Amino acid sequence: METPVSSISWTLAPWNNMLLLKHKTRKN
Repeated sequence: METPVSSISWTLAPWNNMLLLKHKTRKN
């Protein structure tokens, strides 16, 4: 069985993208 880390990262991927976008917009 593979570790559920990959699935967790996939589910958190959109959140990370949103946070990164917010940071970029804040810097700009």
